[in-house]
Amino acid sequence: MPKHRVIDADGHVMETHPDAVQWRDAMGPAYRDRAPRYIPFPTGGGRMFLEGKIWFEPIPGVDAGVPAEEDNFAVHSTRPGMWDPHVRIEDMDLDGIDQAVLFGGVLALAASGLDDGDLALALCRAYNDWLAGYCAAYPERLKGMCALPLQNPEGAAAELHRGVTELGLVGAHFPTNVHGRDLDDAALDPVYAVAQDLDVPVCSHGGYLMPGIDNMAGPRSPNQFYLNLYTFPFELMTAMSRFICGGVLDRFPRLRVGIMEGYVGWLPFWLNRMDSQYEKFGKQVPAKLRPSEYVESGRVMVTCDYDETTLPQVVDALGAGNILYASDYWHIDAKFPGTVEYLAGRDDLSGEAKGRILGENAAELFKL
Repeated sequence: MPKHRVIDADGHVMETHPDAVQWRDAMGPAYRDRAPRYIPFPTGGGRMFLEGKIWFEPIPGVDAGVPAEEDNFAVHSTRPGMWDPHVRIEDMDLDGIDQAVLFGGVLALAASGLDDGDLALALCRAYNDWLAGYCAAYPERLKGMCALPLQNPEGAAAELHRGVTELGLVGAHFPTNVHGRDLDDAALDPVYAVAQDLDVPVCSHGGYLMPGIDNMAGPRSPNQFYLNLYTFPFELMTAMSRFICGGVLDRFPRLRVGIMEGYVGWLPFWLNRMDSQYEKFGKQVPAKLRPSEYVESGRVMVTCDYDETTLPQVVDALGAGNILYASDYWHIDAKFPGTVEYLAGRDDLSGEAKGRILGENAAELFKL
């Protein structure tokens, strides 16, 4: 089997573990009394308490008392590589991953949902400093994504500049909306401008049950099955439509975008759907081109799961140039070890497609 360069485009750390960010010290005297506090759960998991809220919100059907082995947040918060870079490298070696792009696990993904934008900025700075230290143990292999307080766009723009130029982070991660405002909101343009100037991507990452981050499926989901089923693909499809149809990629013609953790099988359908609506109602949106043209240009990339059965059909329809391998280490969709071996061994993808998906596309997106 040919050896491909393997870049994990969406791995995770667990910044809320007690051995990770020391929030009271890291956020400084002004925010020490308002820093996040960890509340353990009897199942072995837990949540953070911040701004008078539980982060994440309790999950229907899980926090209500399911067996501990079904509590995904508990199970997937316990692998030491999530906060210990030396263990992380051992796990990457075991799975055949050359480089990993790292997103936060809880608060870093949800910081934009805080009510207080200055508190959110202090939290992101503390997290980004910790993540940079984590990556510094193996700087050629561990690459961090900058957490930003998007409810505070000017602060977020300054923090992205600091994160990239001073800390060596390789992009910014966004939720799918900010207090119900979609990602084409012009208030976010200062952040997009910095990302374009620094030649780093912005990546919208799926998630749910984060205060201040609207979730279209949440109120109609009685348990985690439906939360996971609906939220990740549907919210990310919305985020993609706003980046493209909402004019972000026209206002910032060199900006690159990642769509993370929601499968890729929907992509041909969604491009066809956006194109058809653009033909009918295109004058109602700022996009200057057919939506599919932005993806065909290579500026928009989407992560896949290693075992998606429709992955060959996506490649047949669109080519392999927009698809990224992601381990989701060590979250709900993670299988460890084995995802690289499975994807590299698939007989329904060409060697060229595997090379693009496993690493070449991520190298282009993140300039690795």
